[in-house]
Amino acid sequence: MFYTNKKERNTIMSMSTIFEQRLFPYLHRIIKQHQSPIRIYDASGFKESSRQLETLFSTHQRFEGFCTLGLLPTRDIIPILRDSGFGFECSTSDELQTLQKFKVSPEKILFTSNNPTQEELGQIIDSRCILNIDDITWLQKPIIRKKIPRTICFRIQVDKSSSSRRFGLTHEQLIPAFHQAQKLGANKFGISTCNLETYRDPSTTRRTIIRLLEVVSYIHQHTGIQIEFLHDGSNIGTPQYPDEPVYPIDLLCKHTSNDLKLADSDNDVSPDIYLDVTDFVLQNNACIIMRATNRKNVGIAHIGLEGTIPIIKKSKVVEYEYPHITVLDYIGRPVCSRTYEPIHFIDSNPSIDLIQTVLPRIHVNHEHPELSDLVVVHNCGTLLQHKNQSNILCLFLKDKGVVEKSLNVNSEMGFV
Repeated sequence: MFYTNKKERNTIMSMSTIFEQRLFPYLHRIIKQHQSPIRIYDASGFKESSRQLETLFSTHQRFEGFCTLGLLPTRDIIPILRDSGFGFECSTSDELQTLQKFKVSPEKILFTSNNPTQEELGQIIDSRCILNIDDITWLQKPIIRKKIPRTICFRIQVDKSSSSRRFGLTHEQLIPAFHQAQKLGANKFGISTCNLETYRDPSTTRRTIIRLLEVVSYIHQHTGIQIEFLHDGSNIGTPQYPDEPVYPIDLLCKHTSNDLKLADSDNDVSPDIYLDVTDFVLQNNACIIMRATNRKNVGIAHIGLEGTIPIIKKSKVVEYEYPHITVLDYIGRPVCSRTYEPIHFIDSNPSIDLIQTVLPRIHVNHEHPELSDLVVVHNCGTLLQHKNQSNILCLFLKDKGVVEKSLNVNSEMGFV
């Protein structure tokens, strides 16, 4: 698919204007000090995004935002989200220890894994966080039978898709699982699901929540257990193309609040709803900056960028074929006044299929490479994690162009 960056940009796909104003005037100094390629995250932008969601969820008090720790590109975001009341989903003992170091409350940590070790289960139980049980056989493990967490969550299958069937309890296992857990001593329960999809339409999210509410009612009728929360781990997505509408999360909260009231009046169930909002927090507030290194004119211009650039690769893992791009001169000034031309990005690996788009003419200075143009790829917070860009320097932008080196969430395992 061929899109042009000449179009009026979708503001949720691109850096905010305030982010650009905070970064671009200082970019020449930043690159001179740290060298490119670099990825930059906007501290003020993260705080503002978190504040907006916090305000929305305070209006609809049954909702809480959760973020997947493995998709957060830098640990510096954790305190911002924690102080805004967000919870975190993690899947390894290292991630759990990271959250503990940042003093995240145990009730705000949901541990989800379909293959935990005995050691990990012991750490989870000792931490008092929420254990998301993927299989009924976990209840037969000695470490759980000896000391089951007081708060547990069962991961369940809500549809019959091939991806969903790989995880969670079947419908037939629900009642036996809750009875067994209750006998072992658990006294606070939740249910969770994840379709391994990114929601683009609030009606899809709403259907999943309604289905979960039906399961909550079913469990209550057959066991008397009140489910206190339900967690939908499918990421609420941001637009991928210029003509794609913005996900109306406020509308979702409004309609789903009505569904909750109806479920409460009809079936006496009133769980809280935990939504994965990782993309919403990161949108607008991340970019990666690379310098143009080669220019090849064969029909259309082919541009090579420094380092590896799977960040703008077509991918089936992340449905992202249109990254919004800004071309800057070597000082950091936008060059939108130049003539636009079709661009195809190239990589050292010819088998990698990179996106093509329309951009201002990109200049490459072979004699003085530091004078070549800069390419800024917008809105690549979670995308960076999907593309394993851990080798690129990460900077956290403070006020007046001040940047600090930032640690990747997985830095304690050897990444920077």
